[in-house]
Amino acid sequence: MKFAELSMPIIHNAILSFFVLALVISVASCNTSQNVSESNGVRQKGGPCKYQISPFKVEIAEIIITPSGIKDSIRGDKDLHTIYLNYLEGAYQGPQTLNEIYQTDFDSAFVSRNKLVKGTVLTGKAKTITQGTCKPYVVWFDRHFSK
Repeated sequence: MKFAELSMPIIHNAILSFFVLALVISVASCNTSQNVSESNGVRQKGGPCKYQISPFKVEIAEIIITPSGIKDSIRGDKDLHTIYLNYLEGAYQGPQTLNEIYQTDFDSAFVSRNKLVKGTVLTGKAKTITQGTCKPYVVWFDRHFSK
């Protein structure tokens, strides 16, 4: 046998091994768990994720006013309002305040404009995670809040 005939299978196997190794490295480096998203200020791994949608009903249990010390000459006070919720119906038992759901502070103008008082009943839907590591829940209310 000639040298060229002996070296061809070796070269062919080396090239094939190189491509297989390159493929394995590229697949291993494409890890979807490295995708991260911000959710409530906490870094969480990405999807794919599945959610279950369920209706819920909450009642405004209490509104606590915390003076901010900021006054606005047009809109009045800038006191912060923490709106506590009491879950009445549904499997979803989420954050205890409307502030946590919307991740914001509310002022007197928001509370007044949306007619939010103790005893107000709000209905909505919640998507709670059933598979994956995305945001644990997404909530929306049937009523639109005017900002």
